[in-house]
Amino acid sequence: VQRLLTDITDVGYFPPNLESVTALQPDLIIAGSYLESIDQLKAIAPTVVLDFESTVAWKNVVRLTGELFGLSEFTDALFAEYEARIDSLNELVGDPANIEVSIVRLQEDSVNLMLGVFSSTIIEDAGFSRPTSQAYSAAEAAEIYGNSLSATISLENLQLADADYIFVWGAFYLDEVNTFADGILENPLWQSLEAVQSNRAYRVGEHWIGRGFYGAHMVIDDLFVHVAEVDPAEVAPNPFK
Repeated sequence: VQRLLTDITDVGYFPPNLESVTALQPDLIIAGSYLESIDQLKAIAPTVVLDFESTVAWKNVVRLTGELFGLSEFTDALFAEYEARIDSLNELVGDPANIEVSIVRLQEDSVNLMLGVFSSTIIEDAGFSRPTSQAYSAAEAAEIYGNSLSATISLENLQLADADYIFVWGAFYLDEVNTFADGILENPLWQSLEAVQSNRAYRVGEHWIGRGFYGAHMVIDDLFVHVAEVDPAEVAPNPFK
C-alpha cells in the first residue's frame, strides 16, 4: 500500500482557502473541529468533522478516518507496526518508567514545557516518565499552568526543563527562532542542567509536533538513537522510510 500520497493540492491550513477547496470539486471533506469555516465547507461538499482540538487526539483521528473509508484493517496494521517498534525500544532500554523525558519547545522569545501534545502521547505509549513539571493530566495542567498544552517558563526556572533526557524542538529554520535557541542553549543556566551536563539534551525536528504515523515513527527513531543508542534501521526499521 502506498504510504505517502502524491499530487496533493495545498489548500491552506489556518484557515483553508475556500476557493481552492471549491476548485477541487471534492466528493467529501474531512475537517478538524478547530476550524471556524465548517459551515462554509459543508456548502461545498458533504463534510465530516473530526474532534481534533489538540494533537493528543491523533490516534483517534486515524481510527475514525479508517472507519470512514472502510480501511480499518489497514489502520489496525499501522497501529500494530507502531506498537511493535515501541516494544522493540522497550526491550533495549529496560524499564522505561525509570527514565524521565522532558519535551521543550523554543520559540522566538519563549521557552515552553510541552504538556499534552502529540509527542507526549508517544513518550507515554513508550512507558517513559516525565519530570514533575510536566507530569500532569490535561485538567491538572490547565489548573496549574492555565494551559493543557504548554507552559512558558522564565530563564530563572529553566531547571523545570531538566530530566534524564531533554528533547528540544522549534522552527529552527526561522532566523529569529534559531538565534533565540542558540542564546538559550548557550546560557549558563541551561548548561548547568543535569541532562545537558550528561550530553543528553538534543535538538530535534518539527516532527515532534506532528499528528500522524509519519511523525510518530520519526519521534520513535529519535528515541532509538538518543535513548537506546542504536540505529533503528538495524533493529526496528521505520516503515515510512
